[in-house]
Amino acid sequence: RLKHFDGLVHEAIKMLQARLVHLDPAQFPQQYREVLLWQMRFELTSGDAASVQRWLESSQTEEAPPSVSRSQQEQEALLHARWLLQSGAAHDVLTLLKPWQEEAASDERLRSTLEIGLLLSMAYHQLKQPQEGRSQLSEIIQLAHPEHYLRLFLDEGEIVTTLLSAQLTTTREKSLQTYIRTILQAFDTRQKQPSALASDPVSLLASLSPQERQILRLLADGLERQEIAEHLVISLNTVKTHLQRLYQKLHVTNRFEAVEIARSLDLTD
Repeated sequence: RLKHFDGLVHEAIKMLQARLVHLDPAQFPQQYREVLLWQMRFELTSGDAASVQRWLESSQTEEAPPSVSRSQQEQEALLHARWLLQSGAAHDVLTLLKPWQEEAASDERLRSTLEIGLLLSMAYHQLKQPQEGRSQLSEIIQLAHPEHYLRLFLDEGEIVTTLLSAQLTTTREKSLQTYIRTILQAFDTRQKQPSALASDPVSLLASLSPQERQILRLLADGLERQEIAEHLVISLNTVKTHLQRLYQKLHVTNRFEAVEIARSLDLTD
């Protein structure tokens, strides 16, 4: 399985490199940086920290053009933080991400707040500051619980299981205990069976009906269920049925995780 996963990562890197060739960074700075960011994310996942370091050194000498979104700059900072964690420089992670955390909280960007907070809890763990780490993770779990986030935790790797297992022993609220166990179970299931997307994205896309693909695109565009029903001229109950089947095929539990897969499948406009 590991060899198969490594092969998929290398194929993804090749595809991203091919896309970079056709993008002029001067003409399309936002798109160029997005593709490059994904390439570096895959490089880091595959263990090529040296490539990420070279990217960081070159990007830090350049000022982001006005056309590059703040969201893109934030994602680049998060990748930098992940590289620092791999390099054992957790203290630098705190320095880097604290301002971003304050900005995300001020702007009420939930996903950003959660992702930044999770990386900070990992940094505190690395720094052997368990009290700060548990406090940070407790806030993240309380915020993530209503939306039932799973991929948020799964994408950060096995270290999260250590943090969540420790958090479970100090959590008293039953609903949060259940949520933590659900995340831990998802890690266990992922170890036993690769996700449909990771094992064969082509087959996964083929398994979706034309209606399901259209609903997934509309979901990725930000439409709510009633808006999807009106757009496709179908009932709300029909949309709910399609979404239930769609989530089962994608092995996700909410729209946010489904949208992430839609982006991976290049179904977004």
